[in-house]
Amino acid sequence: MNSDLIKNDTYDKYISIGTSDNMIINVSRDTIKKSPVLYNILNLSNEYSNETVDINNDGTYLFFTKYNLNYNSIKLILLVLEYGLEDIKLFNFLNQMDEKDFLNARSLADEICIDIPLKLYIYSYLPNSKGDDIYNQYQFLEYYMDDSLSSEKLNNHKILREYLDNDWIICGQKYLDKNKIKTLIMLRKKIEM
Repeated sequence: MNSDLIKNDTYDKYISIGTSDNMIINVSRDTIKKSPVLYNILNLSNEYSNETVDINNDGTYLFFTKYNLNYNSIKLILLVLEYGLEDIKLFNFLNQMDEKDFLNARSLADEICIDIPLKLYIYSYLPNSKGDDIYNQYQFLEYYMDDSLSSEKLNNHKILREYLDNDWIICGQKYLDKNKIKTLIMLRKKIEM
């Protein structure tokens, strides 16, 4: 490791965390400090013997790899530490997250005293069809577009834009032919109560 890097303040503010899927997440020490248990496990205060901390030759902390946590699981734990449970960044991340990764993150987070409620995943889930909408909070619409005729293409896109301007969100798209000219677009809108 370059000794000039060690003297650099930026280097001291961040650590690298390895994942089970061979990725590296760089995170602020201040974020880790929000969890005293994790901060001590990683020995970021240098109060304990470094022999107990699993670090590779590049200075990457490997604590999470022992628990077979992948990038998404670790990122979830770090987002909860960084932003709390009510931030939109967390909910946006959860919408693309697999349930298994969520449960893995939640399991380890519980062991290291970081609260990630099970209902967090349920409440952040946005259904993509009427069948997925178990709480009946959304209305759904399937919009068929055929762009094979240039005269219809402009009109189709104008109608779709009107839906989007009226708070409908595209939640799925399916091409109905190999040339990707005929499309079925699934739209979702929250039911106003």
